[in-house]
Amino acid sequence: MSRPHHVIVGAGQSGANAAFAMRRAGFEGAITIVGAENHFPYERPPLSKDVLTGQDSPKPPLFFSEARYDEKNIAIKLGQRVTAIDAASARLKTEEGASIPYDRLLIATGGRPRPLDFPGSESVVQLRDVDDAARLRASLKKGLRVACVGAGPIGLEVATAARALGCDVTVLEKSASIMGRCLPAEAAGWLRRRHDAQGIKIITGFSLVAFEAGQVVEASGDRIAADLVVAGTGMVPNIELGASAGAKLDRGIMVDTFGETSSPGIYAAGDVATFWHPLHASHLSWETWRHAMNHGIAVGKSMAGRREPYVEFPYFWTDQAGVRVQVVGAAAGSSSVRRGSESEDRFSIWYLDEENVVKGVVAVDAPREIKIAERLIQSGRPIDPMRIADLAFELRDLLR
Repeated sequence: MSRPHHVIVGAGQSGANAAFAMRRAGFEGAITIVGAENHFPYERPPLSKDVLTGQDSPKPPLFFSEARYDEKNIAIKLGQRVTAIDAASARLKTEEGASIPYDRLLIATGGRPRPLDFPGSESVVQLRDVDDAARLRASLKKGLRVACVGAGPIGLEVATAARALGCDVTVLEKSASIMGRCLPAEAAGWLRRRHDAQGIKIITGFSLVAFEAGQVVEASGDRIAADLVVAGTGMVPNIELGASAGAKLDRGIMVDTFGETSSPGIYAAGDVATFWHPLHASHLSWETWRHAMNHGIAVGKSMAGRREPYVEFPYFWTDQAGVRVQVVGAAAGSSSVRRGSESEDRFSIWYLDEENVVKGVVAVDAPREIKIAERLIQSGRPIDPMRIADLAFELRDLLR
């Protein structure tokens, strides 16, 4: 009797972690990862940070060394793009004409940069993989006029890197605020002032209509000089394979709390999936580093037979303007309490509900406070807000 074969489409964070989670869960069958890129699975956050400012060739760290795949008997096929899933015969089809059978399948194809639709957009740089980062890094020279379209994490991280390399940087944002999907207004306002102080010009309410002859054109007719335009306007999940397999779709590939799609034996994890969260009683989609890793691990365990509900809560971080901003939980509530001083560039804002239970925290260069906040959110215990504001009080005592 042949061993069961689990195939993972997508050699990224979710796919790699799912494969190793299967082995840790005791799965002894064959595992194959199929990836479109020619690189072993690597960390993506450095692409908009250290890779752009480093002196050496851009080589973001791998999740697992190449030797570990051999040690765990995990086959990995790089540079092969899967074009369709035949769910009836349980086989994959690749662009190269190969047909790969599977017993269980994980779709971990992540997403791609949101397409741009304006004249001149073919000249705009978009950052998704290490090859994009290498090309951008080679372009960023002192004195270059750089326009970053989008004031989300990627746009502002690239702006920070470009400014550190001596570029003249302008950030163009369509909405009225920076980091609008990630930060509450008070934290976003502080971060914008910090970028301003470092010489990064930010223009909000900017509706881009064209990029032509070294200029970014706004709907009003205003023009911003730019030698290079970089777009950080979000991503679109790569749901096409899920659609070819007949899986239900809603923003992403819909999965249950164990990561299984509506097509039996086919799973999805990470950025490409909208997952059922039992605590929220709804399908959610998160585009964060930790979710991509933890969801991949959880779904890998489920595929190996250790089915446990996925009940994480949101967390993300961004390094920009010389600080690390971390957000855990829901940065909204009935009240908020500030700990520390903005003037010292180290503070946190705590969000509580009507019963003074911590629901979320935004922290600037305060990693210990984030760790404590996570445990308080998990506990669901009410706390005394006055103690959070008191810098003389040791926050760890709230855990007792």
